[in-house]
Amino acid sequence: MRASISKVVPGFLSFGDAYDHVKRFKHICRAYEPLTETTKVAAFGLTLDDQAGIWFRTLNDDIFADFEYVIEDFLINFACRGNKWNPIKQRFALKQEADKITKDYIHREKPSPSL
Repeated sequence: MRASISKVVPGFLSFGDAYDHVKRFKHICRAYEPLTETTKVAAFGLTLDDQAGIWFRTLNDDIFADFEYVIEDFLINFACRGNKWNPIKQRFALKQEADKITKDYIHREKPSPSL
């Protein structure tokens, strides 16, 4: 069961979108229910590559009984590394539309004071 879930969910590399990976994994798990917490944690670990896989292998065995805790810890460690969370890549991805004036573009993209 664990191996079949991990074959359906694409592997997560440390620079991917962690939130998207968790969302896809949970969606696939619904098709295989009922699953125990331990089975979900073990299957989740099979979907992790690179630094995320190393992180998973360092988890204590007692954590395997709490899937949501593992997911929360995974997001804390890897969510900021995804493409959509990288502020430099976000800035380079910004494009001014051809029919817009520069003043409006700068005003729209100016960071808010709360940042």
